[in-house]
Amino acid sequence: MRYTVIIPHYNTPELLRQAIASVPVRDDVEVLVSDDKEGRGAGWARNQMLPKAQGEWIMFLDADDLFTPEAFPAFDRMTEHTDADIIYFRLISTFVDTGELSNRDAHLNRLVDAYLQAPTPYNDNVLRYRFHEPVAKLIRRTMVMEHHLTFENVRWANDVRFSAEIGHYARSIAVAPDVVYDARVRYGSLVNQHSLDSRRCRYEVMLRHNRMLRQWGHPEMQESLMFSLRRAFAMGGIKALIEFIRLGRQYDADFLIGWKAWLKNAFNREEKQGKERYIVS
Repeated sequence: MRYTVIIPHYNTPELLRQAIASVPVRDDVEVLVSDDKEGRGAGWARNQMLPKAQGEWIMFLDADDLFTPEAFPAFDRMTEHTDADIIYFRLISTFVDTGELSNRDAHLNRLVDAYLQAPTPYNDNVLRYRFHEPVAKLIRRTMVMEHHLTFENVRWANDVRFSAEIGHYARSIAVAPDVVYDARVRYGSLVNQHSLDSRRCRYEVMLRHNRMLRQWGHPEMQESLMFSLRRAFAMGGIKALIEFIRLGRQYDADFLIGWKAWLKNAFNREEKQGKERYIVS
């Protein structure tokens, strides 16, 4: 088996049918759908299918997303002769209801484009440790099995640890300019839920992520906590801010990471986010 497509699904049967229809019917492609009937989360659902995967390459497809028509020709071309353990690709993003373009893909495409323009060791590490989503990439199954890699069982940002760990353990990576994935935006989905609870969950995930990077000897790849602290204050006032600071201290967090760049862009970012229909968080 050449490819395994893992799809976590929760209560979107029509979108699931569309997602499956975007996978070509081929003898060397298997599709594993994990039906999360109890709403335990995408991380839990993906973990159920990982031990069942038989393909040389694993890829993840969310039930409300699609592969592009160019995806599998690009996969075949890139996997024909490569020693890489991960292959990264570009993606697009559209709104489910209108088909209009969204900006959900922008931050990931910036990472891919930076590497394509300058494949330096720094940009190599940026892809390994900051491409947090598991989609738009091919992952060698033997690496996942060898290191017993799984997703965190949390409601939000369950994929950050898994994505960082595959980046850490990959012997080498490859990057392609092909657009293979449509990350569709659906109102009410977890990625669009913004609350103090979701922010707290994402913040703790990032604290663990930064601690892991320090342990691996890559403190320069840590990500700024300033946005989370600011959102905590906006959502819950001084009480929430103090809570987040205390949480950070438990993880020996460096609160000053990226503070200069954050201060420079904070007000412009807030104004821009207020005008957009979709906000990446």
